[in-house]
Amino acid sequence: MRLANLQCEYLTNPLGIDVSAPRLSWQMDDETQGALQSSYQLIIGTDSAAVSHNTGNASQTLKIKRDEQRTTYHGK
Repeated sequence: MRLANLQCEYLTNPLGIDVSAPRLSWQMDDETQGALQSSYQLIIGTDSAAVSHNTGNASQTLKIKRDEQRTTYHGK
């Protein structure tokens, strides 16, 4: 499973978000029949290489048990 169509404020690869609680959304890319999302975790950082290795220097949430593929971020 991998994530696809990552968006922030309905934009892909946005530069400069000026809202204090940005809306985030994503889609699952999984060809396994019956695959479902059961939880998610947000990893937020200013270093994209660190974030890609699951380390956020700004914020990191605990695992959130929800099947929704959108949320509003209320952190730093």
